[in-house]
Amino acid sequence: MGTLGNRFHEIGRGYEIVSSQYKRPYIIGVDINENDKPFVLASGDHHSDLGATTVSVEDLLSEKWEEHISKSNCAEFVIELRRAISSGESFPPKFLIEIVNNE
Repeated sequence: MGTLGNRFHEIGRGYEIVSSQYKRPYIIGVDINENDKPFVLASGDHHSDLGATTVSVEDLLSEKWEEHISKSNCAEFVIELRRAISSGESFPPKFLIEIVNNE
């Protein structure tokens, strides 16, 4: 896991093959010090274009971002996050703090 700028820690990254010359990146990152919208979801478009949006824990766990989660190779991470939140852990859950601190 690497850092994304000064604020976010990368959780996962994957690529969709668009052409023989371009693989579109799908990235999920987290800022464990942010409570409202701690996750950033980023994806590429045409070679050098990149779009990103910040989302809440609830939004990430909703079905809205399933395709992005899958393409960024973060399905297991989201399952673990859902399990931690469902068991009563507040954000950031212990497993996520350990991931970021062991970077």
